[in-house]
Amino acid sequence: MNKETFRLLRTAMGLEIETVAAELEINRRTVERWESGRNLLPEFAQVWLEGRWQTFLDELGEYVAPLEEAPDGASVTLAVYDSPETLRRTGSDKTLSEVDAMNRALAVCMGLADLEPVASLVPTEE
Repeated sequence: MNKETFRLLRTAMGLEIETVAAELEINRRTVERWESGRNLLPEFAQVWLEGRWQTFLDELGEYVAPLEEAPDGASVTLAVYDSPETLRRTGSDKTLSEVDAMNRALAVCMGLADLEPVASLVPTEE
C-alpha cells in the first residue's frame, strides 16, 4: 500500500489522523509523515488500515442489503448528527466523521439503486 492509498482509504472511512494515531498508539505527526512520504508506511499500519477498510465495507454491506427490497424512487432516511454528544447518546463508538463517511457512501449506493437519500438531523436533546 502506498501513502496515497493509505490517505484515500483513511479519509473515505472518515478516520481523522488523531483517530489513527490513537488506535495505533503513535504520535499524530507519525501518521502525517507517512502520508507525506517523509517516512515509509510500516506494514503494521497497512495491515491495521486494511482491517478497518474491510470492516467499513462489511458494515456498508449490512446497511445496503435491506435497501434491495425498496421500490425504485423510494426515500430512505439517513440519520445525521450535529454534535459528538448527540451521537454518543445513541451508544455508537464512531466519530462524527466516521458516521458522515458512512452516510456519504450509503447515499452513493442509494443513488445507484434509484433510491432517494434523505438526511434527517437527530435532535440534540431528548
